Amino acid sequence: MKALTQLQQNRKIVQDFTLTTLARIPGLLARLAYVASLRDLSSGRYEHAGLAVLYPDEALGGLHNAIIHWRNMESYRVLMPERSPDYLKELFCSNLRALLEILEEECSLARSSA
Repeated sequence: MKALTQLQQNRKIVQDFTLTTLARIPGLLARLAYVASLRDLSSGRYEHAGLAVLYPDEALGGLHNAIIHWRNMESYRVLMPERSPDYLKELFCSNLRALLEILEEECSLARSSA
């Protein structure tokens, strides 16, 4: 029953977003560009201030998910100065991958003990 409630909530959010926000943007490409601009590179979540006010955070998507996103997408690469030497870029990425592994393990342990 909870899944159905979540599905109904998600449908309401999509409908609200489509009718109030996207409907005002002319053209499919412009709409796609707008939706892409809502993506937070650090978490991988799409964030919209208006929807966040109307709907609870659970409906829009937490720390564990952000860690997995950072590991999979390597979003942290945008944090490196472009002109850094390659060996420093690799060291930075290696350190962040190790940190993310540790954080993911700690989150998993915390979830299993809760």
